[in-house]
Amino acid sequence: MFPGIDSMPVRLAIACGFGWETLTMTNHPIHLHGHHFTVSCTDGGWVPETAQWPETTTDVSVGAVRAIDFKADCAWRLGVPLPTSHITR
Repeated sequence: MFPGIDSMPVRLAIACGFGWETLTMTNHPIHLHGHHFTVSCTDGGWVPETAQWPETTTDVSVGAVRAIDFKADCAWRLGVPLPTSHITR
């Protein structure tokens, strides 16, 4: 795990998701190693399930919001190497 970074422990085959808002003056990419996800919300609002798109990385620009959903299908901890002030669970 990254030093000083909290993990988000999940069980295998569990549906997971989290939201992200960039509060700094720098874009922040979200990349989940070993996972693919769908973008389910943008700063424009919730995306209907039929319009969600698959990604392995998404960039959250300054002041923007993203929420992603994924299935925990890898047997390791999910580390999000950014300050927790960016994460809304």
